[in-house]
Amino acid sequence: MSDCNPNINRFFGALQTHIKPYNGSFVAVEGPNMTHKITSMPYLKFPYQQVLTGRVTLRAGQTNYLLNHLGLGDNATFLAITAQYDNSSKFEADNYVQYSYYSDKNRIYSFAQMLVLTGNSENRVEQLYIHNPNQNVPVVLEIMVAVIDDFYNFFEENSDSSSVSNSVTFENISNSDVDIWDNDDSMMIVKNSSGQAMLYLNLQDINALNRDGKILTIDEKSVGIILLIFVSEFEATQAKSKINQWINDYSNGVSSTPIDDYEPIITFSNSVVDDQVAAAYGSTLTSLDGDGSFVYNSSISLSDYNTEITKVNLKDLLISKVEDFESSIIVLNATNALLLKTEGNISVNNIVNPGEYYVFFDITDAIGNKVNSGINVKINIVG
Repeated sequence: MSDCNPNINRFFGALQTHIKPYNGSFVAVEGPNMTHKITSMPYLKFPYQQVLTGRVTLRAGQTNYLLNHLGLGDNATFLAITAQYDNSSKFEADNYVQYSYYSDKNRIYSFAQMLVLTGNSENRVEQLYIHNPNQNVPVVLEIMVAVIDDFYNFFEENSDSSSVSNSVTFENISNSDVDIWDNDDSMMIVKNSSGQAMLYLNLQDINALNRDGKILTIDEKSVGIILLIFVSEFEATQAKSKINQWINDYSNGVSSTPIDDYEPIITFSNSVVDDQVAAAYGSTLTSLDGDGSFVYNSSISLSDYNTEITKVNLKDLLISKVEDFESSIIVLNATNALLLKTEGNISVNNIVNPGEYYVFFDITDAIGNKVNSGINVKINIVG
């Protein structure tokens, strides 16, 4: 029995479907048949008194190429760009170009094969920044720009951030979304959920970086104020720390150093043990050992502490030291750093009754890394 599917040609397989220019129109075709057509295309006209064409090659990974309309500045009333991708770029999803408007530099848009923008004498086409997000191959752009009249002025980039009236905002950002662009230590990017760059910033153009809760405010030389709203304060703190580190590394002419995203390490006293892990001879256990559940290996008597055991007492009994990523000692405020819970999971501020208790830790280093909230030490209190 023959296949009656209209999209199947029994001699040549699946019909090719695509949209293409034809006789001055865009048409949709299925195999040899035209199925759709924009009928108004032949009647469109774009008047001009000046017209320029050109070709631009964006290097692999090149960003912030200022397309100042081939020298016509802010005066264009017609802009057409077609993109020609390298034959070695085989994956369709990799073949696209990103662009942003001069007045809103960090709000990124994209196109694949073609971009056409039109205006009139009152509403002209703004200059664009062009980005090639493909870090492996270049892309070639063919460009046509036209102006409806004979007016033009030369483009001068204005670094005064007052030229941008509104801040640029990106939301639901994680620390991992902020990265260095393709090992280029001069530029940072902010990625979207698909891993594509949606914000490019030259590190040398960052005038100031401030954090308020989970919001990072970046004052950038050419754009102005950029707001990065993170999913949590912790993520914002981490991101601020590594951006500052990148800026410092870049200004000192060195490659970016490893980012501190490691939790602080508690070194316990000799009296803290773990049934699963034995401390090496002459050493002690740390919060990174075992499954995170430890035991104080002897009973603690209330009578030795005038019937009340405080968090300061427990800090001295349980902890030898706490260090951060760079082995700097973290000074603890025992009242805040230690969390006490009864066997029934009731929180208490100190211990006045015998029984089994669990000590948890709320310890944070200078840039917001925290000890795993599940780390605990079981203690047995007697009268």
